[in-house]
Amino acid sequence: MAPSAITPERSITPETVTDLTNAGIKATITKTAASLSTPHPQSSSLAELDASLLHTTPTTAPRSVPSPDSLETAAQKKCTDHMITCSWTSSTGWQTPQLVPFGPLSLMPNASCLHYATTCFEGLKLHRGVDGRLRLFRPQLNCARMLRS
Repeated sequence: MAPSAITPERSITPETVTDLTNAGIKATITKTAASLSTPHPQSSSLAELDASLLHTTPTTAPRSVPSPDSLETAAQKKCTDHMITCSWTSSTGWQTPQLVPFGPLSLMPNASCLHYATTCFEGLKLHRGVDGRLRLFRPQLNCARMLRS
């Protein structure tokens, strides 16, 4: 399956990005997991994930962006300068998403994901094509894998 190309409009604003992201997530859930798109009575008091609340902490040491035809890009070993984290609890739901400088993840030694693989960690990949356009790498398979986890 080929990566999906993303061609942003010239008049993109933070609000339209949030709307497009939310619409894409809802469409994918409706297609792949209809049971998740119907609200459950017990979860109505839980906070939903809201990308518009994103809190940003920029890196103090930004790296240069490799050119699309560089060896760094071909090796796909370089990460972005930032990552997004967001916590969820069964009592409150989603917390405020955070865009933070790239760094290690902190896990407790007794984290359930380290014992019998009871947790899912998933990263959707985005690559720049030789034409300069951004492409999501197999988003449908990514969502299906998450739902099976």
